[in-house]
Amino acid sequence: MFNCPAKTGVHKLKTSIPGSYFRAFADNISREKAEMLPEEERPVLLVINNYPEFKNRLINKLISMGVNSNEIIETLVTYYDFDQYGEMGWIDLDIESPLELVFKHIKFKDQNEGRFIINTKNEKTLLMLKEPIEIGPLDDICLICDKYLYEGVDVELTANVVLEK
Repeated sequence: MFNCPAKTGVHKLKTSIPGSYFRAFADNISREKAEMLPEEERPVLLVINNYPEFKNRLINKLISMGVNSNEIIETLVTYYDFDQYGEMGWIDLDIESPLELVFKHIKFKDQNEGRFIINTKNEKTLLMLKEPIEIGPLDDICLICDKYLYEGVDVELTANVVLEK
């Protein structure tokens, strides 16, 4: 979401994440309703600041549960206007299962999300995946913001841009 500077050196980078991003993940509840929820049910933001380590922990956990590495698909979501041909319209995305899970309605495009898809037919594994996956503490690779960012948020950071050889 940040524009990459054209020159090397230290730069202040800024971007905004719209409130619709956060509201969509919280079923669009109002700020007032969110504040009335029990603390453990209120929307929070979990910022993963070391994605490679998060991915490593998740994949290791899945493998320890019996998932084969070739059954784990990591992909970006594609946002599509499913309404473009009207209510009775029909769309053929010409894809094989489970890649239909890569598509999401364009109204969620602000989410700009990635997904892990577990493509297994192993009944034991499928049964285990019905429950949340515990990968252990994340406090060393994540930050928790216990605010419902209903209006969105502005993000500013300082980055040192270098040329790779």
